Amino acid sequence: MFILTTYECRKCHHRWVPNKVDPKRCPKCQTYDWNPYPDLIERQKTLTQSETDALIWIAKHNRVTRDKVIKKTGSPDFFVTSNRKTYEVKQLVGRAVYISQIQFSSIMKSDPDCELVVFAKDDKNPVIVLPVSEIVSEKILDTEKYGQIYVKVS
Repeated sequence: MFILTTYECRKCHHRWVPNKVDPKRCPKCQTYDWNPYPDLIERQKTLTQSETDALIWIAKHNRVTRDKVIKKTGSPDFFVTSNRKTYEVKQLVGRAVYISQIQFSSIMKSDPDCELVVFAKDDKNPVIVLPVSEIVSEKILDTEKYGQIYVKVS
């Protein structure tokens, strides 16, 4: 599956699909200062099945179309352009979710409102959704389907 990124100029609000990578200016008003989020420019990319499932869930959860959800290359993983919400997506490994201390610190510094979304293998809906700011070095969460899940920062 491919995601085709659309851009929106912060000056004239023109939306377009770029014909080249990292456009320098808005094709309508020609401003060079069109992009309020230069670090979020995402090239066309093939997503894994779990990333696709996460993107679909995030779009539904935020009641937006999939083109409003951008897959980033760093943390957090996804960004919703219409409401500026961010999501870090992790896979459940056994009964635990692991997030590195470096990644955790980076997210807390850049976006403490980011939500951690945890998917189990082959599940289309997340097992856990919680704000990253609620995570401590080890947090135990009760789930209906999987029992106790450990969220570990290491």
